[in-house]
Amino acid sequence: MNQYVIRGVFPSLVMEFEQDWKAWALLPHITLLYDRVVFADRAAAMRGNMEKQTQRIAAEAMELGASPHWWTTIRAALTKFAGYNPDQQNQTPVITYVSRQGWGRRMLRPADHEKLVAALYDLQMKYGYEVNIVSLDKMPRAEQIKLAARTTVWSLNHAP
Repeated sequence: MNQYVIRGVFPSLVMEFEQDWKAWALLPHITLLYDRVVFADRAAAMRGNMEKQTQRIAAEAMELGASPHWWTTIRAALTKFAGYNPDQQNQTPVITYVSRQGWGRRMLRPADHEKLVAALYDLQMKYGYEVNIVSLDKMPRAEQIKLAARTTVWSLNHAP
């Protein structure tokens, strides 16, 4: 998903890694001029407070003191790239259960999975909620993004 997001949101972005900088250093009289540079250190991010709370190194960006809405423009660009039109969103709550039952790890016990699915379908029948039970690894990236944009309630299959 990383390449999809980068290409969709930042189409002119260039990512360079250690081997790239070593190659640049071998070329004489080359000057690189960038409008903006972001350095990321995965190892440092893994030691941060937000990563410890969420197990997501990207969460460390939330500690930078930026506006709490800094992600809004990125989210809008990504959902537009995926083909999502927020004007078509209805007011019905959308519940999405991301199932990992076919992964072979981090799965719910089969009986618990079945109970959760039954309970979600009961909510759909009783209240008219839209219920999606999906395996994201079986969906195209654009469809994953569009579903995520429409979803108002998440249930992630995350067994210890």
